[in-house]
Amino acid sequence: MFCLLVLFLTSLSLTISSLRFPSEHTRLAVFRLGKFIDVRGPGLVFLIPLIERAVVVDLREQERRLSWQGTTRDQSQVSVDLLWRYQVVDPATSILQVGNLEAGIEGIIETVLRRLISDMVRMDLRMNRRWIEGEVETELGEKIRNFGTGLRRVEIQEIHKG
Repeated sequence: MFCLLVLFLTSLSLTISSLRFPSEHTRLAVFRLGKFIDVRGPGLVFLIPLIERAVVVDLREQERRLSWQGTTRDQSQVSVDLLWRYQVVDPATSILQVGNLEAGIEGIIETVLRRLISDMVRMDLRMNRRWIEGEVETELGEKIRNFGTGLRRVEIQEIHKG
């Protein structure tokens, strides 16, 4: 009798732990024994206990800030405070193509800023702020499309002496 009770409670706990309820703005990327299977949600999702695992992907628009420091062509230190917004459009690609989505996007932003700002003198930075934003937005938008992500906006909030 005791064995049946333990077996029943174990089965019940495994069943309950394998039920997931992703909301309207999230999806679950499901992996079976480490291999990507499918994107599921919203609503009730059942995962095979001990075999399948799920990674939650948020589909809402995300806003991030980045402070970057670099050197201009005239060897002046500058700091750039940047705001960027993105949204995952393909959950499977965003999980499978890059390990850490935000770190990958920040790395691209830093590379583009380094290239653009190292070719300019400090006095030109403030006058060319919109041009720099446009260049970052264009290059970043093209590259993160491969990550299953869409770029919504890039805005330079402040450029100041570093």
